[in-house]
Amino acid sequence: MPEAEPITLPVHCIRCKRAVALTYTPGPMAQRQDWVCPYEGSWMLQNVELLGHDVSAVARYEPQE
Repeated sequence: MPEAEPITLPVHCIRCKRAVALTYTPGPMAQRQDWVCPYEGSWMLQNVELLGHDVSAVARYEPQE
């Protein structure tokens, strides 16, 4: 069975409020996963519960309104 395609979710850091893209590999079990805000000076450990594993966080640009 081939590995599932990664999924990317748009989220915001709870500390600095900046946009982050969380990418994970879908899986059969709900798991709590930790991730760290990628922005310098914010590096706060956060978590999310999702059906998958291998979570990574990348800065995501959002234009100013």
